[in-house]
Parts: sequence; structure tokens; C-alpha cells
Amino acid sequence: SNPVDLALDPSGTTFLVSDIGSPSIKRIPVTGGAPTLVVNGPYDGGIAYANANLFAIANHNEVDQLNPATGALVNFSVPNALLDLDGMTYDPVTQHLWATDLGNGSLVEFDPAALTYSVHPLPTYFGGSLEPDGIISDGAGTLYFASRKAFSIYSYDIATATITAHNQVFGLDDLAPIIGPGSLQSVPEPASLASLAVGAVLLRRRRNRV
Repeated sequence: SNPVDLALDPSGTTFLVSDIGSPSIKRIPVTGGAPTLVVNGPYDGGIAYANANLFAIANHNEVDQLNPATGALVNFSVPNALLDLDGMTYDPVTQHLWATDLGNGSLVEFDPAALTYSVHPLPTYFGGSLEPDGIISDGAGTLYFASRKAFSIYSYDIATATITAHNQVFGLDDLAPIIGPGSLQSVPEPASLASLAVGAVLLRRRRNRV
């Protein structure tokens, strides 16, 4: 198995984990225990809840809406071979899903109702893509993403499209929310950046690139 992303169930009792090793989504109890299969399929990237609905990146170029209990396909975005999607989060301010386009160096905004999208280009880094990877919303209008190329955490102010570089962490691959005492109020995909400066973690093994 090779887990690539996770999302906390709105109940707070289980995690859903996407596994690129045997493409699938598995459920793992927060208290521990063996994972159980939710669905087999081409789920090789970010997963996120949006208002109790489950969404997962498939084949790096589409977003599927799944039944969170059974894993059955409910809806899907039109696949786009030009996309190279990786991480994904839900932002309650825009009420949209946001994904990182790893290969093209952009953020992709998905409307979870229509599953249509728009692309937000990011600055280049030494003439190439920033290679944005993990992404998370702070629930207050700012996104944070990890740059695999610059080994840095960046913030993206959604209203102004302002990008700011923060901590540099060599080997950085993904971000996880800080949950618990001192954290911000949870949103559908629980998120807190109260301690992000020291709370960036490596959540997953890197996807092989060809």
C-alpha cells in the first residue's frame, strides 16, 4: 500500500485514505485498527469532504463525487489530459474544492455542485513550475500549499490572488491540519493553521513522475 492523502470523516471517527499502491480508498478508525476497503478505482490523489459529500481525484485529471458510505460514483468532472492534479481541499468561504496542478504549476478551483473548474496560474520558480503539492484551506479565505520544487510553504489569498512564501522545509511533500487545543474551528474538511509554521508534516510518499 502507498497512501497519498487522507480526509477526516465529518463524524470525526474515521479517516478515509487514498492509496496509490493499489488504487483505492480505504477507511481507518481514528482509534486504530485495520483499514477496510471503501472502493477500488483510479483514486491516486487528494480526497476531501465538502458539506458531507466526498470527492476524490481520479487519474490525476478529474474529480469524482462519491457516496461517502459505499464509494459509489455519484458525479464526475470532465477529464482533462492537460491537468496533473495532486492535493485537494475544501474552502468554506468560496464553497469550492481547490486542487493543486502539480505539473503545470497552478491551483484549480472546482465547483462541487457542477464539477466545473477554473485554473489559477502560480508564479514560476527558476523558470519552471513551483510544483504545488499538498493544499489546505484555513477556513477564512486563505489557502496554503506545499511547493515540491521550492521546498516551501506558500499562502494564497483567494480574494486578491496574492501569493506569499513562508517556511522552507526541505523534503516537504504535503500539509496536514493541526486539530485540538488551540486550533481554529473545524470546517467540513477540518482545518487549522494555528500552528502551521511549525506544523507542516510529510504525509505521503512522493508520486513517481515520468
